[in-house]
Amino acid sequence: SSHAEADNLMPFDEDLPDSGIITLPVDNKSASSRYELKRRIGNDVLHVQVETMTGRKHQVRVHCAKGLGRPLFLDPLYGGSSGVSKGQD
Repeated sequence: SSHAEADNLMPFDEDLPDSGIITLPVDNKSASSRYELKRRIGNDVLHVQVETMTGRKHQVRVHCAKGLGRPLFLDPLYGGSSGVSKGQD
């Protein structure tokens, strides 16, 4: 398995647990990521660190949008300008 880390900005939500594991297929292949909430920026944005445990294309984007329900800030593929996931893989 491959390993990558990314720091991401995403829409604010008080209900997001401070850390956890996301296990969600990406392109019909198993994929897992760990995430940790680093800080809240104002009332609208979260700074989240994501560590992939598998190496799938767009894994961080898919896991944030679908697994956490919070797409990456201004992600044109999974978040759109409105910040709402389009649900694509």
